[in-house]
Amino acid sequence: MVGVIESLVVWIGTVAIAPGGWLEPAILIAHTSLIAWMARLFVGPLLTSHRLTATYLEVRYGFGFRARLPLESISGAKIVRERLVPPQPFLVFANPRKGRLHAAFSEEGQIWLYLDQLRSFRLGFFKRVLADRILINTDDRDKLLEALGFRPKATQENLDANTLRSESRV
Repeated sequence: MVGVIESLVVWIGTVAIAPGGWLEPAILIAHTSLIAWMARLFVGPLLTSHRLTATYLEVRYGFGFRARLPLESISGAKIVRERLVPPQPFLVFANPRKGRLHAAFSEEGQIWLYLDQLRSFRLGFFKRVLADRILINTDDRDKLLEALGFRPKATQENLDANTLRSESRV
């Protein structure tokens, strides 16, 4: 509600103060574009969804990121809780040097998905990055890991308790 009131004040102020001609519409168009971009940015995490089928895991984050990962390409997973600093919760971030994608909007329910090789992913409309790890978060992390067929390896005691490997596909 505050954003709507702020936008109305800017519009009224622009119309009242700016001289006629090209400046008034230019300011109004720039302001409207900024508000639309911010709304898209803040709505992005609400459009985050993951879908699991018999053959692939589809990871979606907002308007700009969608990845279909064949289940055979997911070689491991690690339960983590990484700190996110703004603007990370609103955008997908890539670290090409380390081959990582961060597609998590919350610190709860985070999972690193390890891929068998570097894969190309599209970010936004034009940018492509290579990554072999993707950080996602889910509402029910244990249920997703179980559906993917990952279980803790009990045979290696020195293995981190949060590192999971695929023993057998479900």
